[in-house]
Amino acid sequence: MKNEIKKQLLLSVIVLCVLIVTLFIWYDNFIFHTYVNTNTYQYCFKGENSDFQINGYEFYQVDNTLQTGNARILSYQSDLWLENDIVDIIFYVNDSISYEDTVNVSYDNEVLNTSLNEYDDIVSTSEFDNPYIHLSIIRDDKNIYENDINMTSQEIITLTGANKDYTINNVYTTSSWLKTGDFSCKIDHLEETYPYMSIDYMIANEEVELNEYERFAYISGDTQDILNNNEHQCVYDDTGSLLDKDIICVVTLMKSEEDNDPYTFTITLKAVEAYE
Repeated sequence: MKNEIKKQLLLSVIVLCVLIVTLFIWYDNFIFHTYVNTNTYQYCFKGENSDFQINGYEFYQVDNTLQTGNARILSYQSDLWLENDIVDIIFYVNDSISYEDTVNVSYDNEVLNTSLNEYDDIVSTSEFDNPYIHLSIIRDDKNIYENDINMTSQEIITLTGANKDYTINNVYTTSSWLKTGDFSCKIDHLEETYPYMSIDYMIANEEVELNEYERFAYISGDTQDILNNNEHQCVYDDTGSLLDKDIICVVTLMKSEEDNDPYTFTITLKAVEAYE
């Protein structure tokens, strides 16, 4: 009887050891899934006609706050807008819901960026019905251009990456647009040890050495602001689909703005969710 108990105890110890070793080996994968914190929804719209391309018009909801806009508008024709023109952009979610923004042109043929505006009213995903943008150009108090541009929701992939202490999640990308994500860490008072930091978003078409990656987006500033997720950037790609590229983040933590020996590490981003 005692031998049987000893055998069972030994078996239990072996199983426990195997479990501990397995958890240790898969720790990075475990924390990767644990840290994922996606938002209620993120939409990105793109549209064009013979005159303009509009890319990266986002609808972004967190809790009970809606943010819209943040798009880039590129003119295909020269001199369609000139310095001091006023460009009025109205995004129609449907026939009864719309959001308006106005951009002042600073110089001829400028690539325009719309504002990111915040609202308390929340748009349900089911309310998007043949969305379009009504774009008009006002010059010297006269409307010189007016047209509708159909907008299409782009496939969005959510990316997340993590190591033992640091996480970057809520990185959104389409084939031609990327929104930088939220940075967090498990280390208390990181901002006191490293008051400044930067995050380089690097891309490559295939597996290459780190120094061969191309910097695509760059976040830099006070560590506290970045920990509070006050620093985001939307960027655009002109050379192929971002969905076909490897994306890594190079994080640099600095004790001063002139730190010559910063603490640097990389985080590889992986797809965790797709938005249709």
